[in-house]
Amino acid sequence: MATDKQKAVLSAVVTQATLVSERHDVYVEQFVTRANEELYVMLADMMCICEDIWVSNCEEYIVKNLRRNLRDKWNIKTQKNTSTTALVVRYITRGTRQLIHNYAKVIDNAKEAGITSTELAEHIKSKGGIDEVRKKMVSAETRHLIKQQAKDMRDNLTKYLTYKKANIGTLNLKNNSKSIRACCSDVKVYCLFKCICGW
Repeated sequence: MATDKQKAVLSAVVTQATLVSERHDVYVEQFVTRANEELYVMLADMMCICEDIWVSNCEEYIVKNLRRNLRDKWNIKTQKNTSTTALVVRYITRGTRQLIHNYAKVIDNAKEAGITSTELAEHIKSKGGIDEVRKKMVSAETRHLIKQQAKDMRDNLTKYLTYKKANIGTLNLKNNSKSIRACCSDVKVYCLFKCICGW
């Protein structure tokens, strides 16, 4: 059974924790949420700049000069194969490689999905933020890679089995009194994969 002193300490801790919790809620609402929304708008502005460059007839000239300005003004060197998007993000943020990669990835994938700069901020917000958008992009890329690997495996197995003449077993049909000896080349690959892999 709790003593009066324990009850008083518990009451004080709960009261303090409640006050700090309320302050935290205000902090998240005023600073974090607003900061994220402002970041989404800035990403949309970055994408707008990229769109201007993409439709210009002088992308190479612009990229060359952005690269030179980064080097001359901030002593930031970029690789020749740095994408236009990553270069624009680097020029604006001068952030870490990871930050630049994440922001550029969001912009490039939005472009591929047909999302314009005017729609980007709302798109990111509706998806739950930059990290959620990035995670979904990674999982989509992973699914695509797995499908491509499975297709390559099927193609390779098809080539192998087409020319292989080894016996793979005996097939007994219920209504047929004779057994059939099957060779690898007799088996349809998609049937084999369906049986083995459940495809």
